Amino acid sequence: VVSLPNGKPVLASSDGRFTANVRANVMFDAGKYFQKDNLAASVTNRDLNDGTNFRRARFGVDGRLFKDIDYSLIYEFGGSGGEDAGRIYEAWAQYTGLKPWKIRVGAFEPNIGLAAAVSTSQMPLLERPAPAEVARNVAAGDSRSAVQVFGNGLWGDGDSAISTRWFASGALTGNAVSSFNSVATAFGAQAADEQTAIIGRFALAPFSSTDWQAHFGINGQYVSQPNDTGVANATRYPIQLRDRPELRLDGARLVDTGGIDARHASVIGIEAGVTIRNFMIESEYFKYRIDRRITGALPFGNPDFSGWYIQGAWVLTGEPRPYNPAEARFDAPKMNYTFNPSA
Repeated sequence: VVSLPNGKPVLASSDGRFTANVRANVMFDAGKYFQKDNLAASVTNRDLNDGTNFRRARFGVDGRLFKDIDYSLIYEFGGSGGEDAGRIYEAWAQYTGLKPWKIRVGAFEPNIGLAAAVSTSQMPLLERPAPAEVARNVAAGDSRSAVQVFGNGLWGDGDSAISTRWFASGALTGNAVSSFNSVATAFGAQAADEQTAIIGRFALAPFSSTDWQAHFGINGQYVSQPNDTGVANATRYPIQLRDRPELRLDGARLVDTGGIDARHASVIGIEAGVTIRNFMIESEYFKYRIDRRITGALPFGNPDFSGWYIQGAWVLTGEPRPYNPAEARFDAPKMNYTFNPSA
């Protein structure tokens, strides 16, 4: 059986037990950086790249096997600052027979925050806020090897009073899938043990009818074993917090702690957001902490950092940004009318 729901090609067996959906997500960016002329000579990355970039070019299939197994296999050809050879973006299988819980294993982006949970086709802006991007890449992020248990449900029916949606998830994570790309930003032979971490997220989302939807949540990550790069390296167990600009025409990371030799690392995040009809505002605060492996001979102790953001959206044509209870996030508005400049 072949169908085209919402413009997405779907193949299915006659009994509906097997499906394959063709997926594509292509994002093409163009832009220019305006930089000061009087920067000191010691400033690096003083001329960021202007031009164009296929930020994301993802193709693949997802669907269902038998009755209780979902799957996804997505390849990525885009990149930050330069397009790349195809590499695994997602490759996972998920068991859904333990409602309301699901178990997913493979390479994917584990659920770890409000902005991090929003898919690239649903984000209000070109990129996620920098503090959320830094946080999710400590022990989650794209193409992370992981096993995750997550679920959601509803308390109350919402007919005559305030009801509350709930979401909970926990995961054991490892390294991101190793790949070689054109600008050598994601390739490095792992000399010894790979990173091991545990992450979790819990959210409550009160709502009343269709007028408003609130969201409150907490998330956390704990890296119990950083990557072991081998005894020959001065920084044997590096933890590194860094991010590129929120426009990715240039792959340079303007925020970067450098590798810090660490025993453990942790991130705690607090989430809040609300939508009222076609208006949305959301915010997160993060606290990052690194426990150094050797502190006695150094003039400083364990570093900690913090970051936060606030972002909002107002949909001019009046549609709300719907809440996705399965992922505990605000999705893109579903437009009621075709875009018509003359109207």
